[in-house]
Amino acid sequence: MTVATPLPPAATSPHPGPSPAAREGETSADPLVGKVLGGVKLVRKLGAGGMGAVYAGFHLVLETTIAVKVLPSHLTSDLAYSERFLREAQVSFTIAHENVVRTLNAGKEEGVFFLQMELIEGLSAGEMVRRSGPLPEARAVEIVRDAARGLAEAHRKGIIHRDVKPDNILVRADDGKAKVADLGLARISHGDATAAVITGAGTTLGTPAYMAPEQIEDASHVGASADIYSLGATLYELLCGRPPFQSASIPSLFQTILKKEAPDPRDLRSDISPAVREIVRRCLEKKPTDRYASAEELARALDDAFPKASKGAPPPITPRATSTALTESYHATSSAKTIPLSPRFRRRWFLIGGAIVLVALGLGFFLGAESPGPIEKKTLKYGILPDRRLTTERLKLLEPVTKLLEQATRRKWEPWVGERYEDNIDEFVSGKLDLAQFGGATYVVVKERAPGAHPLVQRDVDQKFQTMFVVGATSTVQRLEDLRGKEIAVVDKLSTAGYVIPCIELLDAGLDPLHDLKLKEVHTHDTVLREVQDGTVEAGTVDARIKELLSAQGKIDRDKIRSIKTSPPFLDDVYVASPGLDATLAEKVAQAFLELDMAHGTDAITLQALEATHYVRASDESYEDLRAKVKRLRERGLFPPATGP
Repeated sequence: MTVATPLPPAATSPHPGPSPAAREGETSADPLVGKVLGGVKLVRKLGAGGMGAVYAGFHLVLETTIAVKVLPSHLTSDLAYSERFLREAQVSFTIAHENVVRTLNAGKEEGVFFLQMELIEGLSAGEMVRRSGPLPEARAVEIVRDAARGLAEAHRKGIIHRDVKPDNILVRADDGKAKVADLGLARISHGDATAAVITGAGTTLGTPAYMAPEQIEDASHVGASADIYSLGATLYELLCGRPPFQSASIPSLFQTILKKEAPDPRDLRSDISPAVREIVRRCLEKKPTDRYASAEELARALDDAFPKASKGAPPPITPRATSTALTESYHATSSAKTIPLSPRFRRRWFLIGGAIVLVALGLGFFLGAESPGPIEKKTLKYGILPDRRLTTERLKLLEPVTKLLEQATRRKWEPWVGERYEDNIDEFVSGKLDLAQFGGATYVVVKERAPGAHPLVQRDVDQKFQTMFVVGATSTVQRLEDLRGKEIAVVDKLSTAGYVIPCIELLDAGLDPLHDLKLKEVHTHDTVLREVQDGTVEAGTVDARIKELLSAQGKIDRDKIRSIKTSPPFLDDVYVASPGLDATLAEKVAQAFLELDMAHGTDAITLQALEATHYVRASDESYEDLRAKVKRLRERGLFPPATGP
């Protein structure tokens, strides 16, 4: 992730040393200010987040100001985090190229892990677009050509970036040179297995709008061609002011990237030259083998297509006159929408000495105001929807969510997952969970058993949720009425999309689920789909979004499954604070969710982990319709009875 941070003015005294602004920072209560790490004195804190704090540091030998990233003290003892932190440093240090942000040093002194980096005075390519709109063709070509050259060097070292995007390309103000930043998601394409993943876990990593099709399906094995695709998406945005593919949700965005041809940039901007248009098209090919063979070949193609881009002087990058002027809107991944930058993102921009300075940070860094203090020792727990097949690797996918909660509350959090919906309810009602994600029907039960539970935020309210009835491709079933006497797979009886809504739909079609069909409870939506695909059951009921996502990822064969009915949209998932959670902390949690913005890379990763696009305030009244449906099912013996507190 790339953010803007304040840079103390350079020292001008005949006796070199920290600048006045830097010396002023030493009076901070931060115990690290004034400390020397690796020969660099930390003189001012620039920002802090869940994965690190960044300081302006004065190099005592070289007499220059650099950036120093420090691993938080509460993560120092965590072997996974410390190894990841140093692995990022090791990877970036191996790349010495004028178009890659330099890592200068890294180590551990007095129990503190640190990473020293160069500071780049200028703007990210993404911010250039947000300020001024689409760039001149020559300027866009020059920036992407520089980035391609830097990535070519990384690829020669066997390093795949996996998060190339406009915000991770920094453009220096004095000469216009572009540098690739942020190797937080990098992958080594050779060597031992333990070196395969540098930061993050799971199979889908990156920023959704710029991810290659193969990266969506399995990020752990992508090659250099995935970075080339991302460069093409970046060039498209620099030319057109928005990414090539946009959608209202991450699953639908993934499906669009996987299935639809890339749009022609000349549809939005007619003055783009045929040569550059062809470069964009080739970079965005679905098959890796149809793209450029290397980043170096792409750089040469850009030079050949627009040779004057390498000769003309770049336009000046004028620093913003005041940090409060950052009010431009950013074209997010939602279709035909311009989403304003969230307050949490606007806080990341500061000005000192008339210059904005960009620092390449790792995944999970959230720049904000000065840290209010160390995270308190008490560990809070949050529950997510149940999962019978949870593994350590899948649990790691929740790390961005954990960091979001810790950053918002300054408390330590850990996730909790039960095998079934009842487990989550029992854990929450007993007071063992401070926060929990519940489906709509489960929330109805929770409020019955714990009336003091407070709904905070609900996701995807613009799209809501839908139930889909699916059958095998060769099934003779064409409508719900044809299911009479058939076996149908459903999810847990507390599942809104997998059971409650399907039962209502069946009742409306004149079918009694208990007497007219054979219900098979299988607990998970993907199991339902596999049972239908394999012909084990005649039909199944699933969350329509999950079906589309698994189809897009190739985990089910879309040619073997077809839909016979999709329900009207309904409200489902909600995050609920327990009666015992401090009201101030609950509000901080709500604000953190509400400020998540698909326009920002790290937020997009967090939303991806949450399987959401954005959040709005939740209200108990919103679930009255679902309460009525639950009551109707209870009257027919189709739903567990109310137990109350």
